[in-house]
Amino acid sequence: MLQRGYLYRQEGDIEQGIQVLQQAIDAGKQPVALYYYLSAFLGEAGRFAAAGQAVRQGIELFPQAASLHYQLGVIYERLDDRQQALVEMEKVLASEPHNADALNFIAYHYAELGENLEQALAQARLALAQKQTSYIHDTLGWIYYRMQRYDEARDHLEKAVTLDPTDPLVLDHLGDVYAAQQRWADAEKTYRKSLELDNSSTTVAAKLQKIIKDHSSR
Repeated sequence: MLQRGYLYRQEGDIEQGIQVLQQAIDAGKQPVALYYYLSAFLGEAGRFAAAGQAVRQGIELFPQAASLHYQLGVIYERLDDRQQALVEMEKVLASEPHNADALNFIAYHYAELGENLEQALAQARLALAQKQTSYIHDTLGWIYYRMQRYDEARDHLEKAVTLDPTDPLVLDHLGDVYAAQQRWADAEKTYRKSLELDNSSTTVAAKLQKIIKDHSSR
């Protein structure tokens, strides 16, 4: 049933996938993965209240399941409740101290705030030791940027772009590093790439226009 639900989702029929997983759960107590994926699918469909209900149902049966606490943290983040999301991520680390995704989540949170950067750096490094992914390199790069360690920031963000050249946020971050290093042509090019992927970002558009106005050789 889990595989059927996943295949429906892969084929673009996420509602059918949700229905299959819900039917399996309604049939009786099921493995942790069913609650995790049902919640994840509901979240993808924008049904966050139902996603929260599904994952909490799983947590009642499996209170120590790190994957369910992680999923609940993701839901809280989608609902803009960052503090409660952090509470759930700390629960993940209580049972899985080396969980890369929870470590990265917390590290990126502090990078965004510009707070607890040494702690964030240690957590992001530990996460990267577990998983070499674009988003963890992005977190490390963003922490180094906040610490004004721009060469290290650029190294990690360029690696992040190499691993995933389709993430507009990573390109935005890299553009910020180039701008901080006064590499105006590189910053302009990178912001343009970010906007090509997400033309709704008024923040990136404003940064691009400022560089064109103040530093473009064209």
